[in-house]
Amino acid sequence: MSFKTRKFQEGRDWKNFVDLEFQTMKTLSDVHYQELVREHPDKTEEELIVAYGKSLKDEFDFGTADCQIFVAEDKDERYAGHVWVAIRNSEDSWDFERPVWIYDITIHPDFRRKGLGKQLMKQAEDWSRDMKRNIGLFVHHQNKPAISLYQNTGYHIKMIPLSKSLVDTERSDTVNLEFRRMENKDQSWLDEMGFRLFKKKVRFSKEIQENIILAKYQEVCKKIQSKEKAVRYIGVNHQDTPIAAIWISEAQFNQDFAYIDEILLDSRAASSQVQEDIFQQLTYAADDLGKEKIYILLHRADCFEWEIFQEHDFKVPGFFMEKRLI
Repeated sequence: MSFKTRKFQEGRDWKNFVDLEFQTMKTLSDVHYQELVREHPDKTEEELIVAYGKSLKDEFDFGTADCQIFVAEDKDERYAGHVWVAIRNSEDSWDFERPVWIYDITIHPDFRRKGLGKQLMKQAEDWSRDMKRNIGLFVHHQNKPAISLYQNTGYHIKMIPLSKSLVDTERSDTVNLEFRRMENKDQSWLDEMGFRLFKKKVRFSKEIQENIILAKYQEVCKKIQSKEKAVRYIGVNHQDTPIAAIWISEAQFNQDFAYIDEILLDSRAASSQVQEDIFQQLTYAADDLGKEKIYILLHRADCFEWEIFQEHDFKVPGFFMEKRLI
């Protein structure tokens, strides 16, 4: 079966677009669907779809040049699916530009397993190349087939959002490392290790000159230091040699969370017990901030694999994936 793709026309396509977005969201029992039902408990499904369409228009400006929807039709011009892309509306500290973001790609049930998903992905990537940007997306942790598909077409896991609720923190001494607040004598080690890691994060997405990366890293550090609640801990061995560091603060998106700004670890001294000491200190540091939850946006270049966080009861909702196009 062949399909043609074209640009979205609001008057012609809006109802099909919203209907398909809603049904996909409902099938996945997405958190946005659950919130919609909670907000409108007495509405029929048709009324929920209308409310959902209104919320989309309130949240997104579909009329800008930074946003595009491509619609797929069969030979009889039946609406078969769409891909919705836009330049991401936020950026992370290690990004020098916002990538194109696939907000959704969804296929009508009647047209699935016919190669349309790959066709729409190619359309999205072609548009990203025209915009001279990389392309990214979010995929749910349990959606193994989609993760495999994306990896086989050049996407790589870039970031993993991880969170954990803390309960009844019981304290005991760490085994290999002693953690203390940073002192002036630690600054050169922190600067060297922190910049080395930050440079890896930047160059995961784009080649940038080292002096430019350094300037940005220094700017990021100043922003963290300016936070009202930000504490930097150093983990030293029995010879008082720095091995690890934790920078933690109050999350700006939610005051209930402690936010892990940075974890540093000298790979030459890495061991399972050192890792345990670090996770133990993360819990204590969050507790010292008076927080009951802890969050980190783990980058693939970080010194820990996301599975280790999962072993320590951190929740993994999904993965931010990216494909380099520039």
